[in-house]
Amino acid sequence: MENHSQITFESTLADLAAHYYQVSVTTLGKAVAQAFHEDSQLPGVVVLEDSQLVGMISRTTFRELVNPIHRKNLYFNSPIQLLLDVIRFPPLQLSGDCSIMEAARLALNRPKALIYEPIVVCFDSSRYCLLDMQVLLAAQSKLLTHAHQVIQQQQLQKQQSFQIIKQEKQKIQQAKRQLKSRHFLIQRQADEDYSRQKAQIAKQTENIVKLNQKLTRTGQTVYLEAGKAFHTIFIGANAIHRRADHLFEMSQAIAKNLDAIHSTSTLMSEIVEKVRHLAVQVSVVSYQAYSSPDELSRVNFEIGRLVNQTMTAKDKMHQVASQLQFNLREMNHLTTDDTRTTRSILLQVEQVEKVIRELEQLVNTSLLEQSHLNHNPNASYLIQRIERVLKTKQNTAEELSKLAIIE
Repeated sequence: MENHSQITFESTLADLAAHYYQVSVTTLGKAVAQAFHEDSQLPGVVVLEDSQLVGMISRTTFRELVNPIHRKNLYFNSPIQLLLDVIRFPPLQLSGDCSIMEAARLALNRPKALIYEPIVVCFDSSRYCLLDMQVLLAAQSKLLTHAHQVIQQQQLQKQQSFQIIKQEKQKIQQAKRQLKSRHFLIQRQADEDYSRQKAQIAKQTENIVKLNQKLTRTGQTVYLEAGKAFHTIFIGANAIHRRADHLFEMSQAIAKNLDAIHSTSTLMSEIVEKVRHLAVQVSVVSYQAYSSPDELSRVNFEIGRLVNQTMTAKDKMHQVASQLQFNLREMNHLTTDDTRTTRSILLQVEQVEKVIRELEQLVNTSLLEQSHLNHNPNASYLIQRIERVLKTKQNTAEELSKLAIIE
């Protein structure tokens, strides 16, 4: 008999101990009885005809049929085919690769009177053997015992797993509480950061709005002052242009006066030379007693004419001097006006420069504010911080959902 300790759930009927006892339909009953007598473990006999299975007779059935005296003589001396005709029920035939549990199920599903009948195991078309039900049930019992042990082991593992799951569940509950606490702290910190950042941005926005308003006012002032300065410069330039034309005319008049002075000076030189000449002549006439009256009259006439020319030159010089004084006063007045106009233009230009410097300072301040906004981590990364907080909240919610599902 097969060692049942090596039987597994994958074992088949081929792994169990079977009996190979086959006879033909013409074999006498006493030969079968002799075989049963010699081998007490033989469960039955397989009957073949031309190597084909005809039927099976178990030891129990054979004894029941041949036990009476009148039947014993009949069946012992007759072919075994006669007993098969009396039995009239086919044996249970199973393949050698049928599993033990399936074979036991099929065997136990037979009628009650046939439950303990041997099973015919077929290996091929001409090779058959008999499997005792006791062997099959013992193998099934072994498998059931092993299955029970496996179930007990699984139950123990299940209990251990439940204990581990319970411990892990407690850890999950603790982690869940810690996660909720952490979520609450993160949310509170995020709300505080958001409020603080919002206040800072509001303050910076207010400063920017004020700076923008100041820039607008300064721009308007620059526009007005520049307009005034340009208007003053335009008027001053026109006035200077007109005064320059006037100065040019006066310079031409002065040039003419200078020419007149030059000519008068030349005339005066000529008069002086003539006077000197006449003086010499008067001296000569004075020492010449014999000089004629005509000569003296001529000298007096020349002296009178020179005196007249001198008076004329004097008057002309006086006129030229008056004209020069008038031109100089006019030029001084024009120069004073030009100086006043130039000073006014310079004052306007200085005012514009002052406003422009103020505007430049405001622009630099605006740029610094903008740079501060761009480089301030509390302001420039506020949106990213809020996104991270929202992402953290989402991840926390997902983890809580997973924990709830596990729970």
